[in-house]
Amino acid sequence: MVARSSTLLAASLAKRVKAMRGRYRKRLERCQRKFSESAVHDLRIETRRLLALLDLLRALHFPGPLRKIRKVFKKRLDAFDELRDTHVQLSLLRPLWRQFPEARELDARLCRHERRLTDELHQGVHATKQARLER
Repeated sequence: MVARSSTLLAASLAKRVKAMRGRYRKRLERCQRKFSESAVHDLRIETRRLLALLDLLRALHFPGPLRKIRKVFKKRLDAFDELRDTHVQLSLLRPLWRQFPEARELDARLCRHERRLTDELHQGVHATKQARLER
């Protein structure tokens, strides 16, 4: 009975890994084609989901180089932190700009910062390869 449940669990996890890998690949391709705030957000969500799955596999003592794979995905997620923070700041402050016209300089600075980060990350995302994930 235990062997059967272990087999079912392993099959279920393998199916989940395959599905998540496909969703991550689609989100990455979308981000490579059209680098937008929503594409970045969706890619970050899929990356966090993959990290959670890797943590689950590691807790179950799954054999394989999980630590190395987790490090790669964590690094990919961390690359977007500053851009996501800027997006959040802009979205929270946007309704207040009319009330505080003296803050226009902050708005301009945040927009320049967003453009610079977008340019840098767009090049990085475009260069991201799937080979490591596929292995």
